[in-house]
Amino acid sequence: MTVPAGLLLLIPALLSGVASWLLAESALQGAAAVTAALGHRWGRGRLVISRSRGAEVALGQQRVRFGWRELLPFLGGVGLALLWRYPLLSLWSLALGGGGLWVQRRTARRQPVAERAAHELFLNALRSRYEVNRSLLQALQGAIADLDLPESQVTRAAQAVVQQLRAGTPVSEAVASLGRLPVSVLQQLAIILGRSELASETELRVLLAELEARARQARRLADRVQVTLATTRTTLYVLTVVAVTLASLAALLPLWRAYYVRQPSAYVAATLLALSGYAYFALKIQALEESL
Repeated sequence: MTVPAGLLLLIPALLSGVASWLLAESALQGAAAVTAALGHRWGRGRLVISRSRGAEVALGQQRVRFGWRELLPFLGGVGLALLWRYPLLSLWSLALGGGGLWVQRRTARRQPVAERAAHELFLNALRSRYEVNRSLLQALQGAIADLDLPESQVTRAAQAVVQQLRAGTPVSEAVASLGRLPVSVLQQLAIILGRSELASETELRVLLAELEARARQARRLADRVQVTLATTRTTLYVLTVVAVTLASLAALLPLWRAYYVRQPSAYVAATLLALSGYAYFALKIQALEESL
Protein backbone atom coordinates (compact mmCIF):
# COMPACT_ATOMS: atom_id res chain seq x y z
CA MET A 1 0.00 0.00 0.00
CA THR A 2 1.38 3.39 -1.00
CA VAL A 3 1.15 6.37 1.34
CA PRO A 4 0.32 9.76 -0.24
CA ALA A 5 3.28 12.11 -0.36
CA GLY A 6 1.25 14.89 1.29
CA LEU A 7 0.61 12.69 4.31
CA LEU A 8 4.29 11.90 4.61
CA LEU A 9 5.05 15.62 4.70
CA LEU A 10 2.53 16.14 7.49
CA ILE A 11 3.87 13.38 9.73
CA PRO A 12 7.03 15.30 10.88
CA ALA A 13 4.96 18.40 11.62
CA LEU A 14 2.43 16.41 13.66
CA LEU A 15 5.14 14.57 15.56
CA SER A 16 7.02 17.78 16.32
CA GLY A 17 3.81 19.43 17.50
CA VAL A 18 3.01 16.55 19.84
CA ALA A 19 6.58 16.50 21.11
CA SER A 20 6.50 20.25 21.77
CA TRP A 21 3.25 19.92 23.70
CA LEU A 22 4.57 17.06 25.83
CA LEU A 23 7.86 18.83 26.53
CA ALA A 24 6.09 22.09 27.37
CA GLU A 25 3.67 20.37 29.73
CA SER A 26 6.50 18.56 31.53
CA ALA A 27 8.39 21.84 31.80
CA LEU A 28 5.34 23.57 33.26
CA GLN A 29 4.81 20.78 35.77
CA GLY A 30 8.46 21.04 36.74
CA ALA A 31 8.12 24.80 37.18
CA ALA A 32 5.12 24.20 39.40
CA ALA A 33 7.10 21.78 41.57
CA VAL A 34 10.01 24.22 41.88
CA THR A 35 7.69 27.12 42.70
CA ALA A 36 5.86 25.03 45.29
CA ALA A 37 9.17 24.10 46.91
CA LEU A 38 10.25 27.73 47.01
CA GLY A 39 6.84 28.65 48.38
CA HIS A 40 7.30 26.23 51.29
CA ARG A 41 10.71 27.72 51.94
CA TRP A 42 9.77 31.40 51.58
CA GLY A 43 6.09 31.16 52.44
CA ARG A 44 5.02 33.32 49.50
CA GLY A 45 5.28 31.90 45.98
CA ARG A 46 2.68 29.46 44.68
CA LEU A 47 1.75 28.12 41.25
CA VAL A 48 -1.53 26.27 40.79
CA ILE A 49 -2.17 24.45 37.50
CA SER A 50 -5.60 23.32 36.35
CA ARG A 51 -6.23 21.47 33.10
CA SER A 52 -9.51 23.33 32.59
CA ARG A 53 -8.64 26.84 33.85
CA GLY A 54 -4.91 27.24 33.15
CA ALA A 55 -2.38 28.44 35.72
CA GLU A 56 -2.56 30.85 38.64
CA VAL A 57 0.55 32.44 40.16
CA ALA A 58 0.26 33.77 43.71
CA LEU A 59 2.96 36.01 45.20
CA GLY A 60 1.89 37.13 48.64
CA GLN A 61 -1.51 38.83 48.25
CA GLN A 62 -1.19 39.26 44.49
CA ARG A 63 -2.69 36.68 42.14
CA VAL A 64 -2.24 36.48 38.38
CA ARG A 65 -4.29 34.00 36.36
CA PHE A 66 -3.28 32.77 32.91
CA GLY A 67 -5.69 30.91 30.64
CA TRP A 68 -4.42 28.09 28.47
CA ARG A 69 -4.82 30.22 25.35
CA GLU A 70 -2.62 32.88 26.90
CA LEU A 71 -0.04 30.28 27.93
CA LEU A 72 0.23 28.61 24.52
CA PRO A 73 2.96 30.95 23.15
CA PHE A 74 5.00 30.56 26.34
CA LEU A 75 4.59 26.78 26.30
CA GLY A 76 5.70 26.80 22.68
CA GLY A 77 8.80 28.77 23.65
CA VAL A 78 9.58 26.31 26.47
CA GLY A 79 9.13 23.39 24.06
CA LEU A 80 11.47 25.01 21.52
CA ALA A 81 14.07 25.67 24.22
CA LEU A 82 14.02 22.01 25.20
CA LEU A 83 14.23 20.91 21.58
CA TRP A 84 17.23 23.09 20.79
CA ARG A 85 19.30 22.28 23.90
CA TYR A 86 21.70 24.98 22.74
CA PRO A 87 22.27 27.88 25.17
CA LEU A 88 21.80 30.85 22.85
CA LEU A 89 18.89 29.44 20.85
CA SER A 90 17.21 28.00 23.94
CA LEU A 91 17.37 31.34 25.76
CA TRP A 92 16.05 33.10 22.69
CA SER A 93 13.20 30.59 22.42
CA LEU A 94 12.26 31.31 26.04
CA ALA A 95 12.36 35.03 25.28
CA LEU A 96 10.08 34.44 22.29
CA GLY A 97 7.66 32.53 24.51
CA GLY A 98 7.67 35.37 27.03
CA GLY A 99 7.05 37.90 24.25
CA GLY A 100 4.17 35.82 22.91
CA LEU A 101 2.70 35.58 26.42
CA TRP A 102 2.88 39.37 26.79
CA VAL A 103 1.14 39.87 23.45
CA GLN A 104 -1.60 37.41 24.44
CA ARG A 105 -2.15 39.19 27.77
CA ARG A 106 -2.01 42.60 26.14
CA THR A 107 -4.50 41.75 23.40
CA ALA A 108 -6.96 39.69 25.46
CA ARG A 109 -10.58 40.59 24.78
CA ARG A 110 -11.57 43.20 27.38
CA GLN A 111 -15.29 43.23 26.80
CA PRO A 112 -16.96 39.87 26.11
CA VAL A 113 -19.97 39.71 23.82
CA ALA A 114 -22.17 38.75 26.81
CA GLU A 115 -21.14 41.98 28.57
CA ARG A 116 -22.45 44.09 25.68
CA ALA A 117 -25.79 42.30 25.90
CA ALA A 118 -25.81 42.96 29.66
CA HIS A 119 -25.40 46.69 29.03
CA GLU A 120 -28.40 46.70 26.71
CA LEU A 121 -30.52 44.67 29.14
CA PHE A 122 -29.58 46.94 32.02
CA LEU A 123 -30.57 50.07 30.11
CA ASN A 124 -33.87 48.47 29.12
CA ALA A 125 -34.62 47.46 32.72
CA LEU A 126 -33.60 50.88 34.05
CA ARG A 127 -35.85 52.72 31.60
CA SER A 128 -38.79 50.40 32.28
CA ARG A 129 -38.40 50.65 36.04
CA TYR A 130 -38.07 54.43 35.95
CA GLU A 131 -41.28 54.79 33.93
CA VAL A 132 -43.11 52.90 36.72
CA ASN A 133 -41.35 54.07 39.91
CA ARG A 134 -40.31 57.63 38.91
CA SER A 135 -37.45 57.17 41.40
CA LEU A 136 -33.83 56.82 40.28
CA LEU A 137 -32.83 54.83 43.36
CA GLN A 138 -35.70 52.35 43.01
CA ALA A 139 -35.15 52.12 39.25
CA LEU A 140 -31.48 51.24 39.75
CA GLN A 141 -32.32 48.63 42.39
CA GLY A 142 -34.96 47.09 40.15
CA ALA A 143 -32.64 47.07 37.13
CA ILE A 144 -29.95 45.27 39.14
CA ALA A 145 -32.48 42.68 40.26
CA ASP A 146 -33.86 42.24 36.72
CA LEU A 147 -30.37 41.85 35.23
CA ASP A 148 -29.40 39.20 37.82
CA LEU A 149 -25.73 39.14 36.78
CA PRO A 150 -23.77 39.81 39.99
CA GLU A 151 -20.37 39.42 38.28
CA SER A 152 -21.13 41.89 35.49
CA GLN A 153 -19.22 45.17 35.54
CA VAL A 154 -22.40 47.18 35.04
CA THR A 155 -24.00 45.43 38.03
CA ARG A 156 -21.06 46.24 40.29
CA ALA A 157 -21.00 49.85 39.13
CA ALA A 158 -24.78 50.23 39.61
CA GLN A 159 -24.54 48.73 43.10
CA ALA A 160 -21.89 51.31 43.94
CA VAL A 161 -24.23 54.07 42.71
CA VAL A 162 -27.06 52.70 44.87
CA GLN A 163 -24.82 52.66 47.95
CA GLN A 164 -23.77 56.25 47.29
CA LEU A 165 -27.36 57.41 46.85
CA ARG A 166 -28.41 55.67 50.07
CA ALA A 167 -25.60 57.47 51.87
CA GLY A 168 -27.00 60.82 50.73
CA THR A 169 -24.37 61.54 48.08
CA PRO A 170 -25.54 63.94 45.34
CA VAL A 171 -26.55 62.18 42.13
CA SER A 172 -23.86 63.94 40.08
CA GLU A 173 -21.18 62.42 42.36
CA ALA A 174 -22.86 59.06 42.98
CA VAL A 175 -22.85 58.08 39.28
CA ALA A 176 -19.07 58.47 39.02
CA SER A 177 -18.57 54.68 39.16
CA LEU A 178 -20.61 54.31 35.97
CA GLY A 179 -18.65 57.05 34.25
CA ARG A 180 -15.35 55.35 35.01
CA LEU A 181 -16.26 52.23 33.04
CA PRO A 182 -14.55 52.04 29.60
CA VAL A 183 -17.92 51.71 27.84
CA SER A 184 -19.31 54.67 25.90
CA VAL A 185 -23.01 53.96 26.54
CA LEU A 186 -22.43 53.66 30.29
CA GLN A 187 -20.38 56.85 30.31
CA GLN A 188 -23.26 58.58 28.53
CA LEU A 189 -25.65 57.06 31.07
CA ALA A 190 -23.57 58.55 33.89
CA ILE A 191 -23.79 61.99 32.24
CA ILE A 192 -27.58 61.69 31.80
CA LEU A 193 -28.17 60.53 35.36
CA GLY A 194 -25.75 63.11 36.75
CA ARG A 195 -27.89 65.85 35.22
CA SER A 196 -31.23 64.18 35.97
CA GLU A 197 -32.04 66.74 38.66
CA LEU A 198 -32.03 69.46 35.99
CA ALA A 199 -34.32 67.57 33.58
CA SER A 200 -37.99 66.68 33.78
CA GLU A 201 -39.16 63.10 34.09
CA THR A 202 -40.35 63.12 30.48
CA GLU A 203 -36.99 64.35 29.20
CA LEU A 204 -35.16 61.76 31.27
CA ARG A 205 -37.33 58.93 29.91
CA VAL A 206 -36.69 60.10 26.35
CA LEU A 207 -32.94 60.27 26.93
CA LEU A 208 -32.90 56.77 28.45
CA ALA A 209 -34.90 55.40 25.52
CA GLU A 210 -32.51 57.00 23.00
CA LEU A 211 -29.50 55.62 24.89
CA GLU A 212 -31.05 52.16 24.93
CA ALA A 213 -31.58 52.36 21.16
CA ARG A 214 -27.95 53.39 20.62
CA ALA A 215 -26.76 50.52 22.81
CA ARG A 216 -28.88 48.06 20.80
CA GLN A 217 -27.58 49.41 17.50
CA ALA A 218 -23.96 49.29 18.72
CA ARG A 219 -24.39 45.72 19.97
CA ARG A 220 -25.84 44.53 16.64
CA LEU A 221 -23.05 46.22 14.70
CA ALA A 222 -20.43 44.74 17.03
CA ASP A 223 -21.94 41.27 16.65
CA ARG A 224 -21.65 41.47 12.86
CA VAL A 225 -18.11 42.78 12.93
CA GLN A 226 -17.11 40.28 15.63
CA VAL A 227 -17.69 37.39 13.22
CA THR A 228 -15.07 38.78 10.85
CA LEU A 229 -12.65 39.57 13.67
CA ALA A 230 -13.05 36.08 15.14
CA THR A 231 -12.20 34.55 11.76
CA THR A 232 -9.15 36.81 11.47
CA ARG A 233 -8.02 35.96 14.98
CA THR A 234 -8.41 32.22 14.30
CA THR A 235 -6.34 32.59 11.14
CA LEU A 236 -3.68 34.36 13.18
CA TYR A 237 -3.62 31.48 15.69
CA VAL A 238 -3.25 28.95 12.86
CA LEU A 239 -0.34 30.88 11.36
CA THR A 240 1.27 31.04 14.80
CA VAL A 241 1.00 27.25 15.14
CA VAL A 242 2.55 26.86 11.69
CA ALA A 243 5.43 29.16 12.69
CA VAL A 244 6.07 27.19 15.90
CA THR A 245 5.92 23.93 13.93
CA LEU A 246 8.50 25.22 11.45
CA ALA A 247 10.73 26.34 14.31
CA SER A 248 10.36 22.87 15.84
CA LEU A 249 11.34 21.26 12.54
CA ALA A 250 14.38 23.54 12.40
CA ALA A 251 15.44 22.15 15.78
CA LEU A 252 14.71 18.52 14.83
CA LEU A 253 15.93 18.16 11.24
CA PRO A 254 19.73 17.73 11.22
CA LEU A 255 20.41 19.93 8.18
CA TRP A 256 18.38 22.87 9.46
CA ARG A 257 19.65 22.42 13.00
CA ALA A 258 23.27 22.50 11.91
CA TYR A 259 22.67 25.65 9.87
CA TYR A 260 20.95 27.59 12.66
CA VAL A 261 23.50 26.49 15.26
CA ARG A 262 26.22 27.91 12.99
CA GLN A 263 24.11 30.98 12.15
CA PRO A 264 21.94 31.74 15.23
CA SER A 265 21.34 35.28 13.97
CA ALA A 266 19.29 33.85 11.09
CA TYR A 267 17.03 32.00 13.54
CA VAL A 268 16.73 35.10 15.73
CA ALA A 269 15.84 37.29 12.75
CA ALA A 270 13.25 34.88 11.34
CA THR A 271 11.50 34.23 14.66
CA LEU A 272 11.62 37.91 15.64
CA LEU A 273 9.96 38.78 12.34
CA ALA A 274 7.24 36.18 13.02
CA LEU A 275 6.65 37.49 16.56
CA SER A 276 6.55 41.10 15.36
CA GLY A 277 3.99 40.24 12.68
CA TYR A 278 1.87 38.37 15.21
CA ALA A 279 2.01 41.28 17.67
CA TYR A 280 1.15 43.83 14.97
CA PHE A 281 -1.97 42.05 13.74
CA ALA A 282 -3.08 41.06 17.26
CA LEU A 283 -2.86 44.68 18.40
CA LYS A 284 -4.74 45.82 15.29
CA ILE A 285 -7.53 43.34 16.00
CA GLN A 286 -7.69 44.50 19.62
CA ALA A 287 -7.93 48.15 18.52
CA LEU A 288 -10.85 47.28 16.22
CA GLU A 289 -12.61 45.34 18.99
CA GLU A 290 -12.23 48.21 21.45
CA SER A 291 -13.61 50.70 18.90
CA LEU A 292 -16.88 48.77 18.56
